[in-house]
Amino acid sequence: MNEETSDRQSDVRREIAKRTTDFLEREFDEYDPCEVIDGVSRALIFGYGVELLRTSSLSSIEYSSSR
Repeated sequence: MNEETSDRQSDVRREIAKRTTDFLEREFDEYDPCEVIDGVSRALIFGYGVELLRTSSLSSIEYSSSR
């Protein structure tokens, strides 16, 4: 992996982290993170969703940069 690709991935990771943080702040302002939905806390649901978003976004970036 060259330096440009590495820099691009770092930029994308920072952007994902920023957008994720902004999203969670909005959601937690609007909803109680301790609320339970079908036996699972809202905070856990958001955390899982964020992790899926992060890993799928990074995987697609790594896939496209390797092509």
